[in-house]
Amino acid sequence: MGGSKVESIILRKAPVQAAEGRAADLMSEIESLGKVWEELLSEEEIPVRRAWSRLSPQDQASVLAHLRAMAEREGWQPAQQKAARAALRFLPPGPRP
Repeated sequence: MGGSKVESIILRKAPVQAAEGRAADLMSEIESLGKVWEELLSEEEIPVRRAWSRLSPQDQASVLAHLRAMAEREGWQPAQQKAARAALRFLPPGPRP
């Protein structure tokens, strides 16, 4: 018939533990992403370049486009625009859209 009570408990806990593991991974990824943006918007060359070097080429293209939008478009706070402009000074220009 069915398994033992221990097996039953283990089988019920497995999905919960897997979900907890995925949540922990997601939190770690969010924290890492927050750190990248903190460095990119630090207005300091070394942290900006360090964060940039950890990005994939696809992410670099996305970040560059976002920083340009922050620096050039309305709707951003002056401090955000200043930080984005500083980051853009430290990064390679990349292609223009």
